[in-house]
Amino acid sequence: MREADHVICAAPCMIKPVTPSGSMSPIGDRRGQLYNLTTSTMTILISHSAEETESLGEALGRAMQPGDVIALTGDLGAGKTCLTRGIARGLGVSDAVTSPTFILVAEYATRSGATLYHADCYRLGDAAVAEAESIGLAEMMAGDGFAVIEWAERIDRLLPADALRVELVAIDDSQRRIDLHAGGARSRALARALEHLKPVPCC
Repeated sequence: MREADHVICAAPCMIKPVTPSGSMSPIGDRRGQLYNLTTSTMTILISHSAEETESLGEALGRAMQPGDVIALTGDLGAGKTCLTRGIARGLGVSDAVTSPTFILVAEYATRSGATLYHADCYRLGDAAVAEAESIGLAEMMAGDGFAVIEWAERIDRLLPADALRVELVAIDDSQRRIDLHAGGARSRALARALEHLKPVPCC
């Protein structure tokens, strides 16, 4: 039997493991702490603020290695760029990070000397994969830098099998559900990097 997926949650809340069938079962009230319940290829996190989302991103950035790809999905305003700012901070980027909606790809120097490629596929048209290939996005993801792709579902066929897929879902104005889907050893390692986070005051 596959182990249950796990939830990491900060601030007072009911932590609920997600079973293979997708149902939810409450296991108790865990206040002010981050909990890792079990291990699997999917991790569910609840962020209660933009600051907490950036903190989660920073932890991912600190754990990233050259060649890692983070594929972000979620509606407008879900927090993709917020998470990316945290990732950039974790990688040692000193420049301000904004969504590269009109330039498609922004490049940032990191503390390691490798480049962070931050792509936004929102404006890519019906031929999104071809357009992404024409600007060299596949090569960027396959290279020795770090890649974070917003609206990654638009170029799904180009994503590496071991990309960490991150879906952000708005629960309300401040809370976000963040689902991490790991496809291989590296992406699982990135997801596990969040297991020992300290809680971020938000409530």
